[in-house]
Amino acid sequence: MECSNKVIKLDPNDTTAWMSKGLIFQELKKYNEALKCWKKSIEIDDNQVDSWLTKKDQFFSNCIGYDNSVLSKIVSAKLAGKGMAFGLLKRYEEALECSNKALEIDSLNTDNLNIKAWALNGLKKYDEALECSNKALEIDSKNAWAFTNKAWALNGLKKYDEALECSNKALDLDQALINNFSAFCNKSTALNGLKKYEEAVKCSNKALEIDSKNDWGWLIKGIILNSLGKYDEALECSNKALEIDSKNDWGWNNKAWTFNCLGKHGEALECSNKALEIDSNNAWAFTNKSWALNGLKKYEEALECSNKALELDSNVIPPCAMLDFNIEK
Repeated sequence: MECSNKVIKLDPNDTTAWMSKGLIFQELKKYNEALKCWKKSIEIDDNQVDSWLTKKDQFFSNCIGYDNSVLSKIVSAKLAGKGMAFGLLKRYEEALECSNKALEIDSLNTDNLNIKAWALNGLKKYDEALECSNKALEIDSKNAWAFTNKAWALNGLKKYDEALECSNKALDLDQALINNFSAFCNKSTALNGLKKYEEAVKCSNKALEIDSKNDWGWLIKGIILNSLGKYDEALECSNKALEIDSKNDWGWNNKAWTFNCLGKHGEALECSNKALEIDSNNAWAFTNKSWALNGLKKYEEALECSNKALELDSNVIPPCAMLDFNIEK
């Protein structure tokens, strides 16, 4: 550790030193610190990280009498660590690629399955994420991270009762879980879906006490405040979320929702379009856009957006689908 710190002091962009430091923290079971180091190394140069991993693996494999099964576990652990770092950076496609490679080496490793479920959730592939989480729980029925991922997937599938149950299970199993933030976010999302808004706000506040610099904490609180009709506070939360990550399409969606509720349809339309620039298949964005266009009396376009929202998600009910557009026939 001392050597890694000295190298980093001399060259803060040395990826090898950051990766080495992360592995030391991993051995010490200081996982938050390990993740920060791996995240830092990938932010500097993920290609250099790949090169470093290859050299280290070659070194181990050339050691006389080295157990190949041990080497495989080391390679799997490194790939998992890299996948987690990509996940923290919201580079979910790359996180998924790392987890798949790790699973090729060790298919029964719950960490590998959990990272894959996390990445799939981030990509909004909730059915696949649920399947991965269930596989992890078949191996370890008391895996708190698996319950956290499962809750996220169930929320995405609008199965809020089950999501709430999984969130509570995750928190009961491990109060010191590094994913406590996610567990409270999942719980508040489920409570909001069940229209238990006051409880949902309390949960979102707990999440923000754990990590006030995470955009999802502010976003979820903003969604709940919109449900409570507290639009000024909701807008403030959305703005904080977007200050942290301006590419969070849900942040723009929630802001569009607030503006629509306030009758500011021009601003809502602008926010909806920004959300769609980030994710062109987001049903909620088309819902907000249809609402805004209807408010601006652009009925033909509004109806088109409503239909698009329903194509993408048959369970969504766009506001415009319930309105009289007064389109001349």
